Amino acid sequence: MDRIFIAIYRFFKGHKALMWISMLATFALFVFFGLKLSYVENIAELLPKTESSADSGLAFGNLRVKDKIIVQISPRGYAVSAAEVENIEPELLALYCDEFIDSLLLKDEKGYIANCLYRLDSDFMLGAIDYAISNFPSYVSDEAYARFDSLLTYSAISARMADNERILSEDEEGNLSMMLSYDPAGLRYALLPDAQNLQGGLGGFTFSDGHLFSPNKNVVLAFISPNFGSMDSLAGSALVEIIEENIEEFTEQHPDLEVFMHGSPVMSVNNSRRIKSDLMISLSISLILICLLIAFCFKNKSSLPLLLMPVLYGSFFALACVYWTKGSMSLMALGIAAVVLGVALSYCLHILTHYKYVSDPEQVLRDQSTPVCLGCITTIGAFAGLFFTTSELLRDFGLFASFAMLGTCFFALVYLPHFFNPKKNRRSRRAFEIFDAINSYPFERKTWIVTVTAIVTIVCLCLPAPKFDNDLKNINYVRPDVAKSVELYNAENNHGYASQYYATTHQDLDSAFYYNQAIVSVLDSLHQKGDIYQYSKVSSLFIPHDEQQRRIDKWKEYWSSEKIEKLRRDINKAADNQGLNPQFFEPFFLLCESDYHPESLYDSGIIPEELSCNFIELTEEGNYMVLTSVLLPDSLKTKVNKAVDKVSHSVVIDPFFYTGDMVEIIHTDFNTIVWISMIFVFFILLISFRNIAVSTIAFLPMTLSWFIVQGVMWLFGLQFNLINIIIATFIFGIGVDYSIFIMQGLLASASGRDTELLKYHKTAISLSALVLVAVTASLLFAVHPAIRSIGISSIIGMSASIILSYTLEPFLFRILLKIPYYKKKLCSENIKENE
Repeated sequence: MDRIFIAIYRFFKGHKALMWISMLATFALFVFFGLKLSYVENIAELLPKTESSADSGLAFGNLRVKDKIIVQISPRGYAVSAAEVENIEPELLALYCDEFIDSLLLKDEKGYIANCLYRLDSDFMLGAIDYAISNFPSYVSDEAYARFDSLLTYSAISARMADNERILSEDEEGNLSMMLSYDPAGLRYALLPDAQNLQGGLGGFTFSDGHLFSPNKNVVLAFISPNFGSMDSLAGSALVEIIEENIEEFTEQHPDLEVFMHGSPVMSVNNSRRIKSDLMISLSISLILICLLIAFCFKNKSSLPLLLMPVLYGSFFALACVYWTKGSMSLMALGIAAVVLGVALSYCLHILTHYKYVSDPEQVLRDQSTPVCLGCITTIGAFAGLFFTTSELLRDFGLFASFAMLGTCFFALVYLPHFFNPKKNRRSRRAFEIFDAINSYPFERKTWIVTVTAIVTIVCLCLPAPKFDNDLKNINYVRPDVAKSVELYNAENNHGYASQYYATTHQDLDSAFYYNQAIVSVLDSLHQKGDIYQYSKVSSLFIPHDEQQRRIDKWKEYWSSEKIEKLRRDINKAADNQGLNPQFFEPFFLLCESDYHPESLYDSGIIPEELSCNFIELTEEGNYMVLTSVLLPDSLKTKVNKAVDKVSHSVVIDPFFYTGDMVEIIHTDFNTIVWISMIFVFFILLISFRNIAVSTIAFLPMTLSWFIVQGVMWLFGLQFNLINIIIATFIFGIGVDYSIFIMQGLLASASGRDTELLKYHKTAISLSALVLVAVTASLLFAVHPAIRSIGISSIIGMSASIILSYTLEPFLFRILLKIPYYKKKLCSENIKENE
C-alpha cells in the first residue's frame, strides 16, 4: 500500500503544476456539484415506511388544526398563582385582545398569517340562526321525538307559555323574540342532549362580547393559522419573530398583562434556535480548545489549516457524490454526520503527528499509508452497514459519512504530504515529552489496571442493554415560557387534560362522516371506561346528505296535519291565557310545514374558515378530513391512539404517534447492522493481518467498547434515542482506528522493524482523543436534550475504546508472543515484510 502512495508522491513532486491543477480542479468540481445538493427537512420522508405511512403523511402534513399558534392574554402572574392576582373585566380583556391582534396583523406585511380566530362577529351568529331555522329537521335526532311528545302536551305548553311571557317582558333589546316566535313550545330543550355532544369541538371555551375566553373569563384567546407549510422553517421563524416582537411591545405598554403562546410552529422554531445556539456554543468551545492544543503542540502556524484541508475536501467530495447518486439527502443526517468528521480529522492528526517526529514525507507515507487505509476501509465498513436499513435517514448518514472518510483519506495521503516543509518543521518538545511520558507508561503491565478493565468489561457484558426511547418528544426542546403556556391552556380550558385530535379521511365528504361514526363509537366505549374525559361528535353538526334526507322524511311524518292543527289550538289558547298574541307564534307552524332539502353546512359558507377548520379540513391532495377533538389523561394517550388507529380510514393527528413505530424500526435495523459491521470489520482485519489471533486482538477493543457503552448507560439509567444511537457508529469508527494503529505499532516493535512506531501512533491517538473529547465534551454544555445525549454516549464510547486499546490489546498481544509458534510467525512475517 505504501509503495503506491510513495510513487504518487514522487510523480506529483516532479510535476508540481499537475498536482495543483488536479487538486484545485477536483475540489472546484466537488464544490460545484456539492452545492447543488438539495435537502429534505420533512422527517416523514426520512423514517421507515410502514403500513401506516399514508396516515403518517397526513399527520405530518400541513393541517391548520395541528399547526395553529395559540396566543393567551391574562393578568400578569395569573399563570403562576391565580388566587393572588386581581382579575380584569372580560370587556377590557377583549379590547386588549383586539389591540394585540390588530397590531400583529399590521406587522404581518408578507402575509404569514392565513387567518386568526379570536372573535365572532354578530353577522356570523345571525347567519347561523338563519341556517339552523332553514335546516331545522336535519338536526333533530330520532331520540328527540320522544322528548317532543312530552313537551307538546297542553299542560307543558301552558307552563312554557308563562315562561315565554316573562322572557318577552324582560327582553328589552328584543334579542330573544325571534327565538320564541319559532319555538313557543320549548322544543330547543329537547335538542339539548344532542347539542351537548358538540362539547369539545371548540374546547371548553366561553364566548363573551364576541371573543373567545377561558370558562372563567380570566384568559382571552386567539388562534393564529399560518399561511405556509408546516415544514417551511424560514416562514415559521419569521412569523414567530413577528409575534414575539408584538408581545414585547404590547407588554411594555400594558405591564399588568402577560402574553403566552405555544403551538407546533413555535415548538419547531424554538427547537431550531436551541440547536443552532447549542452547536454554536459547543463548536466555539471545541474550536478554541483545538486551536490551543494545536498551537501548544505544533509550533507551525500552518498546522491547523493542514488539518482542516483534508476534512474540507472530503466533505465536499461526499456532498458531490451524494448529489450524483441521489440528488438529495436528509438535513438531519448531514448535521449528525458533521460530528463524525472528527474521525476523519484523526487520520490527518496521525499523518501530521508522524511528520512532526520524522520530518520526511516519504517516511510518513511508508509508515502511515497501510494503517490509515485499513482504518478508512474498516470505518467505511462500519458506516456501510447503514445501507441495509429501511430508514432513509440512516442510509443518508451512512452514505455521506462513507464518502467523507474516503475523500479525506485520499487528500491526506495524496496531496497533504506536498504541503510539508521539512526545513521548517517545528514541534513543542515539552508537549511531545508529556505525551511520550504518558504513552510510555506500561498500562498493560499494571495488574490492577488490567484487572479493573477486565472486571468492568465482564460486568458490562452481563448487563442488559439500555432501553430505547422511541418517543421523539423526549428529545424535543421546550422553552420554559412555552411550557407554561401549554400548562395554562390545559388547566384553563381542558380541565387539566391533554388535547388530542383524530380524523377520518376520504375523497367524499359524506363518506368521511360515515367513517367518523366508527371513531365516535370507539371513543364512546373508551369514555364509558373512563379512559377519556370528553369528546366532540362532529357528525351532530355536519350531517351527510343521506342522513339529512332520512331525518327530513321523519320530520314530515311526525308533523301530520292533525297534530299541527291540535298544537295550533293549544298554543293559541295558552297564548291568550298569558295575554300574548297567537299570531306572534305563526313562524313556528311555518317551521313545521315548510318543505326542506338537504344542504351542506360545510359548503354553505356560514361558518368562517378559521372556525370550520376545527371540524373539517381539505388536504392538498383533495381529501376531506373530519376531525374529532378529545380530552384525555396524557398517560392514556398512547392507549387511545392505538384504539382509534385501528378504525378504517382513521388518522391520529399526532406525528409522534407514528414516529414511535418508525423509530423502533430504526432501532431494530441498527441492532442488525451492528453485527453486519462487526463481521465486515473482522473480515477486513483478517485479510490485512493474515492472522486470526492478531485480527481477533485488534477486533476486541471496538467490539467490547460497544458493550461497555451499553452497560454504563444501563447502570446510569441512560437511554438510547434516534440521535445518539446513530452516533454509535462514530464509536465503532474511532475504536477500529485506535486498535489498528496500536496493533501496527505492536507488530513493528515485536519484529524490531521500528521500535518507535508504537510511540508515534500513541502520540497521534492521544492528540486525536483530546480533539474528539473536546468536540464531544463541549456538547455536554448543550441545553437541547438531543445534542446533550450525543455528548454523553460519545464520551463513554471513546473512553472505552482508548482504555481497551491501551490496556487489553497490548496485554493480549504480549500473551500471544509468549507462545513460541506465534512469536516466530509474527516476528518472521514482519521482518520479511520489512525486507
